[in-house]
Amino acid sequence: MHRVEIPLVHEGLPAVCVVTGEVADIRWYEHTFAWSPAWSRLTGIVSGFGVPNPMRRTAKVALPFSPRGRRICLRAAGLRLVGPIALCLAPFVTFGALALGADSAAWALAGLLLSSPVVVWALGIRGRRPLCARITATTITLALPSDAAAAMISSHLAARGEAEAG
Repeated sequence: MHRVEIPLVHEGLPAVCVVTGEVADIRWYEHTFAWSPAWSRLTGIVSGFGVPNPMRRTAKVALPFSPRGRRICLRAAGLRLVGPIALCLAPFVTFGALALGADSAAWALAGLLLSSPVVVWALGIRGRRPLCARITATTITLALPSDAAAAMISSHLAARGEAEAG
């Protein structure tokens, strides 16, 4: 995934899908990204998740998507919690089934075998959607899954920067 620094106030990005790199049938969708420094996330862990993170920044950006890229992005966003949930529940299901008796060992093994493809599939969607790497007062840095889109957007923004400077 290549990182692209995009100004929060910009005239427009090239019409290239940020997920697949396609240029046909592009539609623009607004996305709200959130970012905070890694060290500041410890405040939530230490305080018990009840305290809001004072260092958290959000930014709303309109990004170009093809229909296929939008489906991939929505599927990845909706399923991003499946892997961690399966990993958290698998030990409880396994040990619970084993605690019920010797006959349940087969069920415990079956539960682990069934959850393994789900975990692999859920972990495989990582890197299939734009991710926020950093938000400053004037820019947002996104990690884009499409190399072609990252190159096009970078060259477009560089050309605009040279045109404004000249």
